[in-house]
Amino acid sequence: MTVTNDPHNSLLLLKTTADNGSEVNNSLLSNYTVSEGEPSFVKYSEITTAPNGKYHILSSKTPKSSPDNIAPSVMTEMGKMGELFRKAMGLDDTMPLDKYIVQMPKDYLLDVTRDLGIRTKTSDNKETLAVKIREYIMEPQNFEQMILTLSDEEMKLFETIASFRGLPMKSEEVSFEHEIFYSIVFINKAHYAFIPAEVVKLYNEIKGTKLQNKRRQAQWILAVSDKILNCYYGYMPMQKFYRLCRRKADPTITPDDVPGILKVIPWYAKDFLLRDGNIVGSIFFDDEKNYKALQRMRADKSYYIVRENEIQEVLTYGYPYRESHYAHLRNWLNKRHGGAEHLIVRLHTRFALGHGLAELDRVFEEEGVRFTKKELKELIPIIQDICNHTRTLMNCGHTPEEMSAREKDNIIPFSFGSM
Repeated sequence: MTVTNDPHNSLLLLKTTADNGSEVNNSLLSNYTVSEGEPSFVKYSEITTAPNGKYHILSSKTPKSSPDNIAPSVMTEMGKMGELFRKAMGLDDTMPLDKYIVQMPKDYLLDVTRDLGIRTKTSDNKETLAVKIREYIMEPQNFEQMILTLSDEEMKLFETIASFRGLPMKSEEVSFEHEIFYSIVFINKAHYAFIPAEVVKLYNEIKGTKLQNKRRQAQWILAVSDKILNCYYGYMPMQKFYRLCRRKADPTITPDDVPGILKVIPWYAKDFLLRDGNIVGSIFFDDEKNYKALQRMRADKSYYIVRENEIQEVLTYGYPYRESHYAHLRNWLNKRHGGAEHLIVRLHTRFALGHGLAELDRVFEEEGVRFTKKELKELIPIIQDICNHTRTLMNCGHTPEEMSAREKDNIIPFSFGSM
């Protein structure tokens, strides 16, 4: 079906920046019938067909600022809008998933099969690879595991597209960390994002509060393993990691939840390895020498299990934002150079790894930050204070200051270069 008076492409071509709404609206006024008020190019639910079969803009005097603000009562109209667009573009979302997957490049299909652990043969063509990927994804247990890897923002995007059976969106507006999701969320040449109907049906069968809580638990565990395990521990016994993950108050994570979730998280989303009763961060994936050395150096040390508020600060800001010594450094840097946040995140990682001043100087150099002799004289004591109050791998999550108080001894900061 061909519709000559189609607002879809013109809307998308004009909707290139956040502040050109008037340009889009003027275009609508010039080319399409408007029922009342000023047209709103973001209120897609009010695009319908006129009696002559052409598109008609049912506008609003109080346009919505974004599709996120559309009331539940409008959902039905949104579905009708989606149906109109699908008909206008000749889009059929009812075909089996593999019929869409097969249109992707073969290199991408091979990457997906590797990520999902699907066995392939060198003789497999695109059609065979697409069928194997579909068979894997459409297995409810496998699909649920994929959903666990979606962040809150990605989950919202997925559910929005699924609920409306597609939305007008450009490729840059559809973003997933794991590329596997581009084998179930597609964007056609007319910039229309959609999810095949059989995938939407499967999701509707498994979705619910239980799945969303499990996904939130998985996201917390993945964030802790990425940011906290790699930063403050490097590796730790599984039982200690279970305690670390259970610091989360909402959603509640029981002792039995952690091993179960670790088991079902797809390997492509994991930033850790399970080895010798330990959970090992990615920092040691290709560094057997330092992994063994760290084991020897802290064999008799106890672990500090970081509290939830500390974890949240590192996940949110990239470093312990409210800690007084970091606040002092932040204020000092902002006063002299500005834009301290990114710099402090990089410095915090190196403080936690116990890197020396030479490595810190390299960070300043890479960021294009230079200090006068007077500034260096002020900065060095601040850095020393931070090093003594930063949780480190060498000290199993304790700060040197805490270890000194416990052991009545001076703690030498851990450094990869010292191994």
